[in-house]
Amino acid sequence: MACHTVNLPFNALDLRNPTSVIAKSGGHNKDSYPKWSVITYEFPANAHRPGITMTWYDGGQMPSDDILNVEKPSDSGSLIVGDRGKLYTPGDYGGGGRILGQSTIPEFPMYNRQATLRNSSGPLKAASRPQATSPITRAANRNYSPR
Repeated sequence: MACHTVNLPFNALDLRNPTSVIAKSGGHNKDSYPKWSVITYEFPANAHRPGITMTWYDGGQMPSDDILNVEKPSDSGSLIVGDRGKLYTPGDYGGGGRILGQSTIPEFPMYNRQATLRNSSGPLKAASRPQATSPITRAANRNYSPR
Protein backbone atom coordinates (compact mmCIF):
# COMPACT_ATOMS: atom_id res chain seq x y z
CA MET A 1 0.00 0.00 0.00
CA ALA A 2 3.01 2.29 0.07
CA CYS A 3 2.19 3.88 -3.27
CA HIS A 4 -1.22 4.94 -1.92
CA THR A 5 0.00 5.98 1.52
CA VAL A 6 2.85 8.21 0.29
CA ASN A 7 0.79 9.75 -2.51
CA LEU A 8 -0.40 12.61 -0.28
CA PRO A 9 3.00 13.79 1.00
CA PHE A 10 4.74 12.97 -2.29
CA ASN A 11 2.45 15.08 -4.43
CA ALA A 12 1.59 17.78 -1.87
CA LEU A 13 5.28 18.47 -1.21
CA ASP A 14 6.40 17.96 -4.84
CA LEU A 15 8.89 15.23 -3.93
CA ARG A 16 11.01 13.98 -6.83
CA ASN A 17 14.32 12.16 -7.23
CA PRO A 18 15.68 11.55 -3.73
CA THR A 19 19.37 12.28 -3.27
CA SER A 20 19.73 9.61 -0.58
CA VAL A 21 17.84 6.49 0.49
CA ILE A 22 18.80 4.51 3.60
CA ALA A 23 16.87 1.38 4.54
CA LYS A 24 16.88 -0.70 7.71
CA SER A 25 14.89 -3.92 7.71
CA GLY A 26 14.56 -7.36 9.23
CA GLY A 27 12.94 -10.71 8.77
CA HIS A 28 14.01 -11.34 5.18
CA ASN A 29 13.30 -14.74 3.69
CA LYS A 30 14.87 -13.97 0.25
CA ASP A 31 11.52 -14.61 -1.48
CA SER A 32 9.43 -11.60 -0.44
CA TYR A 33 9.48 -8.23 1.28
CA PRO A 34 10.91 -7.99 4.82
CA LYS A 35 8.78 -8.32 7.96
CA TRP A 36 9.58 -4.70 8.85
CA SER A 37 11.44 -1.73 7.43
CA VAL A 38 12.32 1.88 8.14
CA ILE A 39 13.35 3.74 4.97
CA THR A 40 14.66 7.31 5.08
CA TYR A 41 14.57 9.41 1.90
CA GLU A 42 16.32 12.77 1.49
CA PHE A 43 14.80 15.07 -1.14
CA PRO A 44 16.57 18.21 -2.34
CA ALA A 45 15.12 21.70 -2.08
CA ASN A 46 13.13 23.03 -5.00
CA ALA A 47 11.62 26.39 -5.92
CA HIS A 48 8.72 25.92 -3.46
CA ARG A 49 10.32 24.42 -0.34
CA PRO A 50 13.57 23.53 1.42
CA GLY A 51 15.07 20.03 1.41
CA ILE A 52 12.90 17.38 3.06
CA THR A 53 13.46 14.12 4.90
CA MET A 54 10.72 11.51 4.47
CA THR A 55 10.72 8.34 6.58
CA TRP A 56 8.64 5.26 5.79
CA TYR A 57 7.76 2.83 8.61
CA ASP A 58 6.11 -0.58 8.23
CA GLY A 59 5.82 -3.97 9.88
CA GLY A 60 4.94 -2.52 13.28
CA GLN A 61 7.72 0.08 13.27
CA MET A 62 6.52 3.59 14.22
CA PRO A 63 7.94 7.05 14.76
CA SER A 64 8.63 8.00 18.37
CA ASP A 65 5.66 9.05 20.52
CA ASP A 66 6.83 12.68 20.71
CA ILE A 67 6.68 12.92 16.89
CA LEU A 68 3.44 10.98 16.44
CA ASN A 69 1.52 12.79 19.19
CA VAL A 70 -1.78 10.95 18.67
CA GLU A 71 -3.76 8.93 21.15
CA LYS A 72 -3.73 5.66 19.20
CA PRO A 73 -2.43 5.72 15.63
CA SER A 74 -4.15 3.74 12.90
CA ASP A 75 -2.47 0.76 11.23
CA SER A 76 -1.66 2.92 8.19
CA GLY A 77 -1.50 6.59 7.35
CA SER A 78 0.68 9.63 6.76
CA LEU A 79 2.11 12.17 9.14
CA ILE A 80 3.53 15.37 7.68
CA VAL A 81 5.59 17.33 10.22
CA GLY A 82 6.27 20.94 9.30
CA ASP A 83 7.54 24.11 10.96
CA ARG A 84 3.98 25.26 11.70
CA GLY A 85 2.27 22.03 12.68
CA LYS A 86 1.54 18.38 11.93
CA LEU A 87 -1.01 16.93 9.49
CA TYR A 88 -2.10 13.35 10.24
CA THR A 89 -4.17 11.27 7.83
CA PRO A 90 -5.20 7.79 9.01
CA GLY A 91 -5.55 5.16 6.30
CA ASP A 92 -3.96 4.58 2.94
CA TYR A 93 -5.57 7.24 0.75
CA GLY A 94 -4.98 10.55 2.55
CA GLY A 95 -8.55 11.06 3.74
CA GLY A 96 -9.76 12.16 7.16
CA GLY A 97 -6.79 14.45 7.76
CA ARG A 98 -6.50 16.53 10.88
CA ILE A 99 -4.07 18.98 12.41
CA LEU A 100 -2.35 17.62 15.54
CA GLY A 101 -1.45 19.61 18.64
CA GLN A 102 -0.59 23.30 18.62
CA SER A 103 -0.44 24.72 15.14
CA THR A 104 -0.14 27.98 13.25
CA ILE A 105 -1.59 26.34 10.15
CA PRO A 106 -4.65 28.35 9.05
CA GLU A 107 -8.02 26.62 8.76
CA PHE A 108 -8.94 25.66 5.21
CA PRO A 109 -11.93 23.97 3.61
CA MET A 110 -11.45 20.25 3.06
CA TYR A 111 -11.24 19.02 -0.51
CA ASN A 112 -14.65 18.09 -1.92
CA ARG A 113 -14.26 15.73 -4.88
CA GLN A 114 -17.96 15.86 -5.87
CA ALA A 115 -18.02 19.67 -6.03
CA THR A 116 -14.77 19.72 -7.98
CA LEU A 117 -16.14 17.26 -10.53
CA ARG A 118 -19.35 19.30 -10.96
CA ASN A 119 -17.44 22.57 -11.35
CA SER A 120 -14.68 21.29 -13.61
CA SER A 121 -14.41 23.27 -16.83
CA GLY A 122 -11.99 20.94 -18.61
CA PRO A 123 -11.21 17.27 -19.02
CA LEU A 124 -10.54 15.47 -15.76
CA LYS A 125 -7.15 13.85 -15.25
CA ALA A 126 -6.86 10.60 -13.37
CA ALA A 127 -4.58 10.69 -10.33
CA SER A 128 -3.17 7.34 -11.45
CA ARG A 129 -1.83 8.63 -14.75
CA PRO A 130 1.88 7.86 -15.36
CA GLN A 131 2.93 11.51 -14.94
CA ALA A 132 1.60 11.38 -11.37
CA THR A 133 2.66 7.88 -10.38
CA SER A 134 6.00 7.23 -12.04
CA PRO A 135 7.96 9.66 -9.78
CA ILE A 136 6.74 7.71 -6.72
CA THR A 137 7.77 4.42 -8.34
CA ARG A 138 11.21 5.80 -9.27
CA ALA A 139 11.78 7.08 -5.72
CA ALA A 140 10.64 3.80 -4.13
CA ASN A 141 12.97 1.76 -6.34
CA ARG A 142 15.97 4.09 -6.05
CA ASN A 143 19.18 2.04 -6.03
CA TYR A 144 17.20 -1.19 -5.69
CA SER A 145 18.96 -4.29 -6.92
CA PRO A 146 17.33 -7.69 -6.44
CA ARG A 147 19.56 -10.37 -4.95
